[in-house]
Amino acid sequence: MISPLKIESAIKSTHDQSSFINGLLIDTLNWPLSEAAERIEDISYEWTGEELNFLDLDKHILEGQIWQLQPVQSTQQAWGIFILEFANPDVFIKGRGFTGLLRKVLRGLVPNRRKSSSIPSWRSDNILFICTHKWEHYRFAHFRSDSNEKLARLSTFGWGPGTSNRTACEFNLPELEWPDDDTDKDAWIKKWSKAFDKEELTKQFYKTFADLYYQVIEEVGKTPGLTSRA
Repeated sequence: MISPLKIESAIKSTHDQSSFINGLLIDTLNWPLSEAAERIEDISYEWTGEELNFLDLDKHILEGQIWQLQPVQSTQQAWGIFILEFANPDVFIKGRGFTGLLRKVLRGLVPNRRKSSSIPSWRSDNILFICTHKWEHYRFAHFRSDSNEKLARLSTFGWGPGTSNRTACEFNLPELEWPDDDTDKDAWIKKWSKAFDKEELTKQFYKTFADLYYQVIEEVGKTPGLTSRA
């Protein structure tokens, strides 16, 4: 597992496309991308609003750009990885329209009867969105299907100027390390999905809280003149 300190250092050094690709994705998360890449278009394909059946895309996203990272396998890999450049930071700071917009993009990526057979498709569970504004604000997003729900649930994590990145460094990003065996699709999907498993984060939070609580109780008991009411 990658050290949270290494991830934090990479995040603090990420300020443009080159440092995002080389510092975070390649050097830290071990993604097998070209080290010669300086810009996203060097390692990606651009999707248009027409291909996504989403013609007003450019009203919401900077220059209408959605990039798909080029697969590293000759056959379709387990995950489709997409980078969205947003025109302003409101969706990161206030969450305005973020979920609705990603759902529209998602509908253009999953299989449907109106879609051309020549355009690639993925299950909603197998798509990773990396959203950014000026390569300073970041939000990683993933839709998880549930047989008991009509709509796939969106889970996200991220960071930006002036925000804490502790959770991303300790719990989320380590799970997005590139797998040793990326031909084992089931294992890969399970591993990356854990990056968005809020239940595990909640369990870890309460475990940490409980450990601190009992540590304080023990220290109070050792201090003359102080007693615990627990």
